[in-house]
Amino acid sequence: MGFLDNVWDFMSGFPMHPLWGFLLLFSVIVFIGYWLASRLEEEECKDLSDSANKLLGATATGLFVLIGFCISMLWSILNDELSAVDDHVIVASELAWTSQQLDAAANEKITEALVTYLNTVAFDDRKAYEDEAFTKGNTTPYPSDTALQDLQQEVDDPGNYTKDQAVIQQTLSQQVTKLAGTRESIRAIANRVLPYQTMVVLIVAASVVALFAGASMASHRRPYLVIGWVLSSTLALTLVFWLNNPFTGPIEVDFTSIDGLADRLKADTEFANSPNN
Repeated sequence: MGFLDNVWDFMSGFPMHPLWGFLLLFSVIVFIGYWLASRLEEEECKDLSDSANKLLGATATGLFVLIGFCISMLWSILNDELSAVDDHVIVASELAWTSQQLDAAANEKITEALVTYLNTVAFDDRKAYEDEAFTKGNTTPYPSDTALQDLQQEVDDPGNYTKDQAVIQQTLSQQVTKLAGTRESIRAIANRVLPYQTMVVLIVAASVVALFAGASMASHRRPYLVIGWVLSSTLALTLVFWLNNPFTGPIEVDFTSIDGLADRLKADTEFANSPNN
């Protein structure tokens, strides 16, 4: 299985590689099927081409059903990932709102710590998600761990509260804990990808159908429909690979909402501290 692992790592490392790779692979296989069928006698070639043409419809339908099933699963996972990011933003917003009930100095310190944490999540954590070892290795630390600890220390600092603000302190502490939980949810959902064995099955099945398509071309002078099938299969399988790598491909999890919240909180703090206010 070492060879398959290496192939999988190579495919995952280049987001646009599947598009050109599949196009080249299926084009070659179609040509091989056409070449093999063309080498037969005219009558045998026609019989083989007709048989391949009959099998092509059924096998292609089965392939696209399998591809559609995989895309449906991966799209659901992508939506769950986006929902986890949204939950992270909601909890951070609640924490920022709660801290506004404190005096200006305490609110500023907690907000600055929160902004630093959110920026680290939006950029450093986001970059770390591109590393498979980060999403699949349970012991790999978050880049934002230090920023989260600093936020926790500010929330736990008794100097930020008056005697009658114990409830606010408890609420903020709970929200920091919840913030850490939603961050972990993003990482946990990132593990929900299709096993590479499934991807290998998809490629093998598509290759068999491409072979049938090539053989069916032997009795057609202008096989435009077969060429269209190659293009559509390439795009469909490429979409599966892109969705299966939501942190490296063109279709990716968006962390813009986290970065946007950090910018808004920073702007609000700067406005509150401006000389005109």
